[in-house]
Amino acid sequence: MIPAEAIQLCRFVKAACPSQVLDQYTPDAWHLILSHITYADALMAVQYLAGLDLEPGKARYIEPGHIIAQVRRIRTKRIDEYGPIDPPSGISNADYLEWLKTTRNAIASGHGPERPADIENPEGRRRALALVADVTEALPSIESA
Repeated sequence: MIPAEAIQLCRFVKAACPSQVLDQYTPDAWHLILSHITYADALMAVQYLAGLDLEPGKARYIEPGHIIAQVRRIRTKRIDEYGPIDPPSGISNADYLEWLKTTRNAIASGHGPERPADIENPEGRRRALALVADVTEALPSIESA
């Protein structure tokens, strides 16, 4: 999130939570705290948080920590809903972890790879399981650490 987006996010929070006090320095602080989060994810989190049920007479306040936690839930849900991912054929064991990290991050960001028409790919699934087994065997055991 860039500073201009932090300003927009603070304006949206103030509109959604009229009792919340924001001053001229709030966008700067929020930018520092939320700089690792995309504006789109932060906005989606605030929309969700502002829309939660609230008892009459109570005021709503949204803090950066609330946004961070909700963004984490949003990203986790994207990964869960995407389902299993098959590694590309020909990937080495050494490259598998980096590919998996990059692919999961893309899915969590909402930019996952297109799903092939044939989602059920037994060969790809066997390959993924074999790669995971190879990587797991290569990790040091707890006893030797």
